[in-house]
Amino acid sequence: MLLKLNNPLLRWTVNIILILSLLSLLFMGGCYGLTKLIYVSKGCEHFYIDNTEMHTGIDIPQTTSIDCVYNKQAKLKRIYFVIDKLNVRMPRYISFSQFKPLEKSRNFKTDDFMCFNEDSLKKRTNALFYKEHNVIGGEYYKALLDTSTGQLWINLKYAD
Repeated sequence: MLLKLNNPLLRWTVNIILILSLLSLLFMGGCYGLTKLIYVSKGCEHFYIDNTEMHTGIDIPQTTSIDCVYNKQAKLKRIYFVIDKLNVRMPRYISFSQFKPLEKSRNFKTDDFMCFNEDSLKKRTNALFYKEHNVIGGEYYKALLDTSTGQLWINLKYAD
């Protein structure tokens, strides 16, 4: 048996509920579409900070300087940040982002990161932290953080 909508108040209530349901579905679809767009944006033109955060799980805090280079053929994004140390507590950031102290046996080269000087490794080994991860699909990233200068280097190699 179908509900008869002879009552104007009931008809108004059902219409409002239907309109709100439709708007909610449109909003959720838009959010999903924007998230998908950010995830697949690999270059350095749009959404590159959010894309990097989604692929690496590293939160990018407030920065004073950013530089980004994307090699489309190699599917490699290199990003350099200078973290605003006045507004970011480094010990908390290291813990939250799960950086590990840099081991002396770990060898990074100038080619590994953009705007990177190998001499900084020799001077401040106790202020350097790293994080790296190899995803099963072939995606790979490595990050290096210098807490004394607030510099953060990230190399992100996309799988596809």
